[in-house]
Amino acid sequence: MVQPDDVLLTTAEVAIAVAGFSGVVAALAPRSQRAWPVGARQMLSTLLLSSGAIVAFSFLPLVILVGTDGVFVWPLASAIHAVYLFAIFALRLRQYLADEAARGSRETRLVGIAPAIFMSAAALQTANAVFLRAAWPYVAAMVLSTVAAFLVFAVILHLFWSQEN
Repeated sequence: MVQPDDVLLTTAEVAIAVAGFSGVVAALAPRSQRAWPVGARQMLSTLLLSSGAIVAFSFLPLVILVGTDGVFVWPLASAIHAVYLFAIFALRLRQYLADEAARGSRETRLVGIAPAIFMSAAALQTANAVFLRAAWPYVAAMVLSTVAAFLVFAVILHLFWSQEN
């Protein structure tokens, strides 16, 4: 049977790889900020922040386990993750509303489903912290976050490829 810590360490490795590939995209992108497609800079910062958060949150249960007897690992990790999700949602919503050009682009409209995903994930993490107290909701959130980061990476690549054509 697969252990939660194995899955979390794997998601951390994948998130590091996605962040590394985003660095390659940034290095190969046009130097002029005006040459970047609309929304690409914000999406790149989202990708890097997401990848870093996945790595940090993948290690969080292990850190909590060192400091406790293990009973509070999943509720505490889920509570901290829920607070992060609410905070990052508020920050990204504010940035999105302030960026007039990005709001009109097709790619950033695809990200319009993000509020539902953020709120659903935060609700599940809150439920896990209060009621469920299980590993699976937390691990599932990390895996889904990694998939979402990869999708943002794919959208960034699409932005640059479509700009060249």
